[in-house]
Amino acid sequence: MLTDMSVWRAALPDCNISTQERPDGSAVVIVKSADGKELRRVLPGDSKGAHQLLRRIQLDLMLAKGQAPTREVIG
Repeated sequence: MLTDMSVWRAALPDCNISTQERPDGSAVVIVKSADGKELRRVLPGDSKGAHQLLRRIQLDLMLAKGQAPTREVIG
């Protein structure tokens, strides 16, 4: 699982990132952008799924700002 928050912080430098434990043992990543937008997503159990989730959050934030997605984010 991609729970190393330094990876998330490096990928989303303008955001406040935290995690929250769920009753079923899984975790939720909480991303708060500088403009106040908050995204909550369940972290997948595998590394590949977590990397895809990180790219998806980057894409969601770019689209919310009206920016065109970059090639790295689209994958």
